[in-house]
Amino acid sequence: MRDVGSAMAVAGASTRWTSGDGALRRVVYASANLLHRFTPTLIIGGELVWGEATDVDGVSATNTRIQLPLRHLVFWQPAQ
Repeated sequence: MRDVGSAMAVAGASTRWTSGDGALRRVVYASANLLHRFTPTLIIGGELVWGEATDVDGVSATNTRIQLPLRHLVFWQPAQ
């Protein structure tokens, strides 16, 4: 089995697996998320992200992540 280099971006922006020259042949990516507004200013949810990359040499790798977003609206004002 050949060693495959890997690089992962901060905050889940992108993930890339390469075998040297960095040329990718195919990337497949899917995500699903579910959000719930607990209060007018608080949104919590979950996201499942899956990806597969294949480089030009045929080496492939997959990655699965679960992300839990939390959003608090600081300057929220109710509609008038």
